[in-house]
Amino acid sequence: MFICGKFHSRRRDYLQKHIRKTHSNVHVFYAEDAWNHVRHLPLSALQMESYLAKIADMVIIIVESVGTAAELGAFALNDDLRGKIFAVVDEEYKDDESFINTGPLRWLTTDSRFKPAFVQFEPMFEVVAELDQRLELLKPPFRMRSRQTVTRTPRAREKHLMYLLCHIASMIGPADASDFSYVISKILADVDDWQLNSLLGLATSLELTTCRGTGGEAKYSRNRASGRALGTKIGVNANRERARVLDAVIATNSDTWRERIAELK
Repeated sequence: MFICGKFHSRRRDYLQKHIRKTHSNVHVFYAEDAWNHVRHLPLSALQMESYLAKIADMVIIIVESVGTAAELGAFALNDDLRGKIFAVVDEEYKDDESFINTGPLRWLTTDSRFKPAFVQFEPMFEVVAELDQRLELLKPPFRMRSRQTVTRTPRAREKHLMYLLCHIASMIGPADASDFSYVISKILADVDDWQLNSLLGLATSLELTTCRGTGGEAKYSRNRASGRALGTKIGVNANRERARVLDAVIATNSDTWRERIAELK
């Protein structure tokens, strides 16, 4: 779940704590946490946010600043995002004939499964109540969940690629982005640097991995202290050759895994 709010937003932090307390199976992340891991690459913040938002099941936008109003407009224009945006707006502006109301919010009213909410920002009780109603919509019927395949959609593939990176971090960490890129290229295919760094940043934001250093010098390890579990089923085609690569990584230590992979015929 992706939550957008102004920088150092108290309201956003409040919602994050509420979600983690009442929905422990829901992972919540902020864009700026991931941005710190890709800012050294030729990628705009909007490109990164749009990519991460596509992975999320729900995008919460607390419209409380110029920046969040811009995010609302940009995301609403995206056909892949519009259907999963939950916009929270101060009820003070409910009857305004503003572009925000007649443009993106009206569009979300018809296209988003979560619908916008005009509520009192202070105190946060109304916001939380509206959020809890929307969170119930994230729970599909059991028979639907049981038939889903992990690689059917691009969103699912990106999620499982992130979890695969976390498993690799468990095996070879601390490792930098080039190490992950090398292993992934032997298992799946080449992954763009910005995509790889975005997913590593997302994993760190979700407390699945830890990071030391910044930019190209960052090294990632599995965050075992967080207590957050990783799925045991990874949605990739692990044929025999790819499985051999993973076996080589598992069987060696962080100093010799690259040599073992290179030796495979």
